[in-house]
Amino acid sequence: MKITFVRHGKTEAHELNRRQTSEASLGEVGKDQAKKVAKHLKNKLSDKDYAHIVSSPYKRARETAEFISSEVGLEIIENELIHEILPHPDLDGQAFDSEIAQRFLREVEKFGYDINWKFENGGESIRDVINRAKKFKHHLMKNYKGKNLIVVSHGTFLRIFITYILLGDKYEAQTFKKVMESFKLENTSLTEMEYNEEKGLWYVYCINSTPHLV
Repeated sequence: MKITFVRHGKTEAHELNRRQTSEASLGEVGKDQAKKVAKHLKNKLSDKDYAHIVSSPYKRARETAEFISSEVGLEIIENELIHEILPHPDLDGQAFDSEIAQRFLREVEKFGYDINWKFENGGESIRDVINRAKKFKHHLMKNYKGKNLIVVSHGTFLRIFITYILLGDKYEAQTFKKVMESFKLENTSLTEMEYNEEKGLWYVYCINSTPHLV
């Protein structure tokens, strides 16, 4: 099972320096990014080798998936497990320089390696997203044996999923956070992984590939 992970394109909200909501749409930059990655995948992949596009239900991911689908001709299947980390509801749509957004960043630094921390006890912790990543891994292995997929998701979820695959179930919280924060994923970057069913092993071939954006 080979998986090509795609982070969604840049949103209009991000272009306006505001935090994204689940309904944030792609901006003009994000649409251009999505078109570029879609054409790149059309040239790179054979639709005979890939079964589906699996997408987060969040609007920015779904719109990115639709650009890809229009080029490669694959069906889109939404999966509730791969949405972005849920923020405290009071953070939704806030300007990056707002008081609450700045306070959030200060507390992120303060609580450091605590993967159970939630801002003002709202939204999801990193541990919550790890649990979703674990469920998604089992979902893939159960339902897509021998099949290849394009998966369109979000920066934080993908970094957590990749880190979980690398470390497995036995990890220290500090190590998990350090690995997760050691790499970034650009909008519409590609990350390629494969699960070898005979060996029961995951392989990571590339992380944050962006040749299509040059």
